Amino acid sequence: MTIGGAVQILGSLGANNLTTGNATAVTRVGGDLIVGDMTRIQMGLGANDVYSSNVFISVPTATGPLEMDLGPIGGSDVTTVGGRMSITGTAKSDGVLLRGLQLEKSLAVNLGEASGLDPILNQPGNLFVISSSGGSTTTVMGDTTYTGGAGVDRFVAFKGGLCLGT
Repeated sequence: MTIGGAVQILGSLGANNLTTGNATAVTRVGGDLIVGDMTRIQMGLGANDVYSSNVFISVPTATGPLEMDLGPIGGSDVTTVGGRMSITGTAKSDGVLLRGLQLEKSLAVNLGEASGLDPILNQPGNLFVISSSGGSTTTVMGDTTYTGGAGVDRFVAFKGGLCLGT
């Protein structure tokens, strides 16, 4: 699938799922990808997807926690984001796994207050992981910032990943 301009995808109240990409064809978005109020997000599912500009994910009004997987476990594909990536979670415990990502600019993650169990490992607090996946590595060319809340924040960050900014 190729889209020349920006894409905006907004969920409604409740649990909403978004899957982009597939194992057999490259997904290309020429402008910004803006995702709002999706609680389950899967990106980069087996092909080398390209988002030429920025990726903005924001779910602060969703009823469930954010569960985001970028790149399959053990995969060798790399999703490229030509701009920056911003991820804003919920007041609940969120989980974000970034695998096989080439991010040309900055990464900003704000997972909120961390109330309850994360949706990935069922552990208390937020979970944020930057790691390699099989034959691929996550690389952030710009600055990486993380903001948590009053609850527990857990990192398995930079395991096989490269953050070249501050």
